[in-house]
Amino acid sequence: MAEFYHREQALAQALEAGQSKAAEGMLAPNFEVRAAADPGKPIPRAQWIQWMLHDKPMDARIDGMAVHDYGTVAVVSFHQHDVLGAAHVANDRFIVDVWVKQASHWLLSVRYSSAGVPSHPPQGANRKG
Repeated sequence: MAEFYHREQALAQALEAGQSKAAEGMLAPNFEVRAAADPGKPIPRAQWIQWMLHDKPMDARIDGMAVHDYGTVAVVSFHQHDVLGAAHVANDRFIVDVWVKQASHWLLSVRYSSAGVPSHPPQGANRKG
């Protein structure tokens, strides 16, 4: 799990620092993002990089990571909290990343992203009557 934690942190840090070449080197050529708000409309690699470099996520924190390693494919899920852009908008997301091993190099192939949800129902949500 530590290997992928470091990969995810390196990607977040490259984006925060505005290092497009470093970020691009971690992404597969066909990388795309599927957002829960519009899952049928993938966000292409170039557009996502441009958005991330414009909004510059800051202070990215990752927790609750799980890694399912299938040899040449790894599915990595985690909760990420960061602050976006000059307006300092707090952003909480649940992310599922699919990493693919090509030769001896791991590349992020697809990211599924949704708004963060609480791990337990709101107080009173299960009340009857």
